[in-house]
Amino acid sequence: MDMPYSSRTVQLSSLDPPGTQRKLTIPFAFTKQRPDRCKLLKAFPHMKPFDTLPRLLIPSSRYAWRPPRMFYAWPAPQKTMLDFAKKHKLVKRARGGINLHWTLRRALCAMIRTDDLAQDISPDFLYLRGSLVGAKDGITLLVALYSNYDVKRGDILSDETVEKIRERLGVEGRPKWYLDCCDGIWEER
Repeated sequence: MDMPYSSRTVQLSSLDPPGTQRKLTIPFAFTKQRPDRCKLLKAFPHMKPFDTLPRLLIPSSRYAWRPPRMFYAWPAPQKTMLDFAKKHKLVKRARGGINLHWTLRRALCAMIRTDDLAQDISPDFLYLRGSLVGAKDGITLLVALYSNYDVKRGDILSDETVEKIRERLGVEGRPKWYLDCCDGIWEER
């Protein structure tokens, strides 16, 4: 499948360099067939996220098929975020326990979007999502910076902003590309 011109010219450090060719497997490789869900569910815990996004996975309106959704993300530092939420009285209670997703979302917003860093971040970016890639026990909760459907946008997060977010969250290393747990196969438009 030839890549459209626009996918070759997008320049981000989170993408494969232009001209890079990679051999991909299902669900990343293009196929009109629906993958065997049982095989995928068994394979997901053993998959690794991509360091850089293969250009084949950048969506293009030139094609009748949409690639699986991918998130440029870190596994959520849940303990750090929960500690922050408790310290700043952001915990949402539900039926005798904590509504973890809601609490972590509030903590993420408070940690990142409350000062000078917030000016550099569109409301469309920075959210919690899930992935089955590398998940040994269920779903890996992610702090997603953006998706493969965002990489052509002019307001994409800069490497400097990504680094500030990393420092604020206290996570190690660069984000990686994780497959979305809900939109993880090629779909016809």
